[in-house]
Amino acid sequence: MWDVGKWEFGEIGVIDKLSSIIESLLLRGDNQPVVPIADKLLLTIAEAQALTGLSREFLRDAITRGELKAKVIGKGWRVKRSDLQEYVDKL
Repeated sequence: MWDVGKWEFGEIGVIDKLSSIIESLLLRGDNQPVVPIADKLLLTIAEAQALTGLSREFLRDAITRGELKAKVIGKGWRVKRSDLQEYVDKL
C-alpha cells in the first residue's frame, strides 16, 4: 500500500507510463510539442486525476468548493501543478 504522505509527483514510474499513454491518446496531429505530465506546469483534470489517483468528480467538487484553484483555459479546466500539490498535501 502506498504512503500518500511520502509520495511526490513524478517519482513513480507508473505515473510516467500512464502519462505517456494519456498523451498518446490525446495527440491530435496538430504538430504541437508533446510535454510529459511530469514536466507540465498546468494540468488538465485528466492529468491531475492520473497523478493523484483522485476521481474526476472529487477534483471537480474541490474546484467548485474553492478548495482547489483552477481556471478554464480554452474549453477545459487547468490546474497549476503547485496548487494541486498544495491541495493534496492538505488531504
